[in-house]
Amino acid sequence: MNPKKSSAVEREILRPLWKVHILHHACEAPFVANWMLEELREHGYRVSPGTLYPMLARLCRLGWLKTVQRARAAKGQKTAHYQATALGRQALRDVHERLRELQGEVFRERRAHVRSATDRIFSAGVREGTWRRGCRWRGGGSGSFRDRGEEAFPRRARPQAG
Repeated sequence: MNPKKSSAVEREILRPLWKVHILHHACEAPFVANWMLEELREHGYRVSPGTLYPMLARLCRLGWLKTVQRARAAKGQKTAHYQATALGRQALRDVHERLRELQGEVFRERRAHVRSATDRIFSAGVREGTWRRGCRWRGGGSGSFRDRGEEAFPRRARPQAG
């Protein structure tokens, strides 16, 4: 894929999915930002700390995440753990519902589109003698094979045992 197109897909379509991914993990358990950075990278997202931290701050401002300070055992310092709020859980439920609906619609339409295209090819392609998906359908006679009572893919005659 063209790098310019790839970055456009990343920026316009995939980056909003990061937020869904972040909310998902925040609902499961509190996490540290560095862990989330590695998690997103593991799933193929190109994310840097300069992108992730402002995104986490924005999710906190929206009230979907909150930070909880926890002491680190080794150094006595505190680290920020992000966890989902009630609003964040509700937002994730809403997104989950919409994604499920979208997934069903996109994949159902695609299957229906493939089926309807195949039906059009077989019902009209032979009769019209048109090119379809790189295959030449040679029209002949007054109608399609269905009109003439023929099979779409005739079976070869088997030799008679003799």
